[in-house]
Amino acid sequence: MATLFQNKYRIETARYFNSDYNIGYFFVTFCTRKREHFLGEIINHEMHLSEIGYQTFNAIQKTPLLYPYCGIDAFVIMPNHVHILIYVNFDKKEQDNSNDSEGDLDVNQQMKEISLRKGKLSVIIGSMKSVVTKYANINDIPFGWQTRFYDHIIRNSAEYNKIFNYIENNVINWKSDCFWD
Repeated sequence: MATLFQNKYRIETARYFNSDYNIGYFFVTFCTRKREHFLGEIINHEMHLSEIGYQTFNAIQKTPLLYPYCGIDAFVIMPNHVHILIYVNFDKKEQDNSNDSEGDLDVNQQMKEISLRKGKLSVIIGSMKSVVTKYANINDIPFGWQTRFYDHIIRNSAEYNKIFNYIENNVINWKSDCFWD
């Protein structure tokens, strides 16, 4: 539902209101702009990554090093989307609580403070997407992500196993995938 903020329409969050997205297992999907095949192509049931696909692969692989409170159990890069099975375990008590008031902070510090309030899942996915976008911009490669991402909170081991198998078999099942076109 769209609401007004400073006389402009904005879209409400798609995140589940009872979860802080700082702990748990999540199934995340994010797509390329207009679902264009920027990330590569599937040939004979094998994914062949493009240059942007390789950058996406590297960004996903490096994520647990940059964010030690997360782990990636499985992922697949498809021609126009990415699926990730990710674990986040961020303890808010360990968060650095500075005594500066927001009025005393410069713009960069204010943005850092705002990002610390977001659920860590959003920070992680945003970082992955940002790294790839910056690479494309620097190298003048046409590319873009859709805004936002889809997430599903995994509630039990049966869901986990079903999603893990879905990710592992996604390339083979490409023609029946909802993102195939």
